[in-house]
Amino acid sequence: MSGEFIIPEADVVYLIPIDLSNLLKRYNYDVSVFLKILKEIGKIDDYYIPADIKERPQILKDMTDDNKLFFASDIDYFEEDYLSLKRFGRADLRDFQIKIRTNSTVLDCKIKPYLTVFNVGVGIYTFWIRRISNATKNDVIDLCFINKITVLENGKKERKVIDFIIDRIGSLFNNNIKINKEDLLENMLTMIFIKNFPFESENLPYDFIETYKGHIFDILTLPERYYGKTYDYHKTRTREYIDQVLRNISVRHDFPVFVSNNRFLGIKIMTEKPIEDYDFMKRIIFNIVLYSNAVLQLRLLKNINSQLSNIIKNPKQLSIGRLVSMREAIFRDLEEYINTRIQRYEIWRKAMEDAAAELGIPELYKATQERLEMLNMYIQTAYQKASNVLFIVLNSLVIISAVIEILSYFFFGISLAVALSAVIVSLLIWVVISYKYFAMYLR
Repeated sequence: MSGEFIIPEADVVYLIPIDLSNLLKRYNYDVSVFLKILKEIGKIDDYYIPADIKERPQILKDMTDDNKLFFASDIDYFEEDYLSLKRFGRADLRDFQIKIRTNSTVLDCKIKPYLTVFNVGVGIYTFWIRRISNATKNDVIDLCFINKITVLENGKKERKVIDFIIDRIGSLFNNNIKINKEDLLENMLTMIFIKNFPFESENLPYDFIETYKGHIFDILTLPERYYGKTYDYHKTRTREYIDQVLRNISVRHDFPVFVSNNRFLGIKIMTEKPIEDYDFMKRIIFNIVLYSNAVLQLRLLKNINSQLSNIIKNPKQLSIGRLVSMREAIFRDLEEYINTRIQRYEIWRKAMEDAAAELGIPELYKATQERLEMLNMYIQTAYQKASNVLFIVLNSLVIISAVIEILSYFFFGISLAVALSAVIVSLLIWVVISYKYFAMYLR
């Protein structure tokens, strides 16, 4: 578990889900219209809807180079049928430079921000720190805690990176969305890409992982409660536990990938005989596409579970109409979750399954299914109650009609006032008898 861990080059990407449902609602959840307006007012540099490009290939020539790479990944990753639905779009935002202070140094950082918008009301804001050179393990761990490290502005003023990012997102939407810091930290995914890590072996990636497993474990799992106390979290863990956590989910022997909780770590090993069958930036972008999909799935399932939990806590406060409407909204989100689980090629399907397993998506989906079954039971019960109410109302009408008939038969010629009084008295008696039962279903 030893070995020096100096990182020649690293990219760090924060994938941050944001709630855009209220904004998209204004445009009837039309992602194309929404992004078009953002471009017209100068908030984004460029955007695309994948299906539009397939219909009109000439759009490609005017796209930014970054969006061309994202589009190529979308075409490679998603099924044709899903792309044709035009359910999402991607936007390239303007790059900028900042200085980030870690506990040991100041990093000059080029930031490449992007935005992905899904018509279910979820956006993924991508904050990509490019090409950090000669960073230490400690620096990379610091970058996982955006609520601890700071941004230097104008060489003097400092504020937390999380506040800086929230301000950037708020400015993008003219501060028309609300972002909770705790929710952001809980739902974001930090992706770390290390490039050209020197290591020679005929037995990759196993020898590499065995040599550096302690450092990999620290970067991947150091919890906030240990931050500031140690950067060598592995020293307090058993070897068996570390081996259990460090599950390499990559199929490439020169690019091991690890995912744990809210962190991703991919390491491109520079071997004596380098394998350059892909561009490193393309590899990063493809993983951003894949894991943006995973972050979307997590957000959708968490939203559904939250709604269902509220129903289960207060079922008597909801009418059958509201329950059915809520189920329809949940089904729309669930449909998007199911759509985004389908990938074009088996290798990416397997990659998504592995990523989902590490992020806990299957367990969350199982909980969603169980709560949906409970919702269906509530709706069925509410429907039965409503049917019983209707039955009582209809019976009441029958009783009124019967009373009138009886009065007409035995007391032909009685005055209207007497007949009306008799009907009212009979109805009151019926209401009093059925009150306790009837009142249970009034809202």
